[in-house]
Amino acid sequence: MKLIQRRHIPLLSAHKDHTASGAITPLAAPELVVIPLRQHIGEAGEPAVAIGDRVRIGDVVGESAARVTATVHASVSGRIRDVNDYPHPLGGLVPAVVIENDGRDEWVDLPVISEPEHATPDELRSAIRRAGVVGMAGAGFPTAVKLDPPPDSDIDTVIINVMEGEPYLSADHRMALEHSDEVIDGLRWIMKMVDAPHAILAVESDKEDAAAALERAVAAAGLESRAEVRLLPRDYAAGAEKILVEVVLGREIPSGGFPYDVGVESQNVSTTAAISRAIRLGSPLVERVVTVAGDGVERPGNYLIRIGTSFDHVLDEVGRTGDVDRVIMGGPMMGIAQADLAVPVIKTTTGILAMSAEESRQGSEVPCIHCAWCVEVCPIGLMPYLLVDLVRFLDPRDAAAYNILDCFECGLCDFVCPANIPLVDVIRGGKHTLRERTA
Repeated sequence: MKLIQRRHIPLLSAHKDHTASGAITPLAAPELVVIPLRQHIGEAGEPAVAIGDRVRIGDVVGESAARVTATVHASVSGRIRDVNDYPHPLGGLVPAVVIENDGRDEWVDLPVISEPEHATPDELRSAIRRAGVVGMAGAGFPTAVKLDPPPDSDIDTVIINVMEGEPYLSADHRMALEHSDEVIDGLRWIMKMVDAPHAILAVESDKEDAAAALERAVAAAGLESRAEVRLLPRDYAAGAEKILVEVVLGREIPSGGFPYDVGVESQNVSTTAAISRAIRLGSPLVERVVTVAGDGVERPGNYLIRIGTSFDHVLDEVGRTGDVDRVIMGGPMMGIAQADLAVPVIKTTTGILAMSAEESRQGSEVPCIHCAWCVEVCPIGLMPYLLVDLVRFLDPRDAAAYNILDCFECGLCDFVCPANIPLVDVIRGGKHTLRERTA
């Protein structure tokens, strides 16, 4: 079955004017950070500290011996106040480490590879694993694992994703523009680890300044013969890995498959910069750039924020207008509304949107009229209305035959639905139930 079908994809309003043009700004660290031990796909870390312990920035506070996991580090120096379950921005309670910031910003001695140019791919992956790097624009898949494809994989192309089509968000844009040298350095290590001869940096056409910066960095690194910067038309759905591979190379990742199945290694641009820092500096992922925007924000922009900082602290620092109806982690299409602003920034927090009632207005749900608009816009040719009926009224296992697990929850079906049915929420719940029942 050919899943990817390029249908009519609506051109979404960008809403990036207030953030894309301004430089990344460091945000003041809070008095307390709450660092979840699960910020990634795979096994959660076990606490590596106890109440009363003193830690420095970069100290390991959670780790696991599992292959698919990510080490978690202290983002401030200070003392451990608590190790307990705390609210998580993805929902529920998860084990977390609470650190009382002493304001010293004292770093641990970082393990650095002395001559990374002579390091083996396994040594480079070990540095990335130690640093706790995960995919920073998606589900948080551990990067060291993604950079270790099966031995029979024949990777011929690395794709660096600089699309960022989600409205409001511009953190990746600013990373590509301001840290282009780190991005290209990270690309060099990726190509070495997967033994790929060619790379494409896929940049959405509204980011010409970032494309120019990346081209200069490619030239400065002497990679012109192996890496190209390619401007692509604005296409919200192409930010998804499966779609981007099809758009750039014309290759379809099979249902349930991975990019390496079609000879591709794909990484997000911010993740690529984090790979460079992990290898060159031994630096763990303890902070990230987050777009903070929406009508409820006085000073929208892209901020460098410590992992574990509460959404409340972020919004206090940037200022609130008082007109906040809903706060979302991520963007308006794929993001998750937050009921508790004590939740922390995690490694996959791309944005914090404080939206007014006008921005976030939602109508009441009415019965589906089977207009098939959701089918028309689905970038991989699914039938969202049918999947929702199967999940709600029959059994999520019946939806497996209609490829429910291939849905990457882009939100386009929600966007066009005239009946205001929460299609993505229902499909997401059905996927969760299906995985539980087939585990």
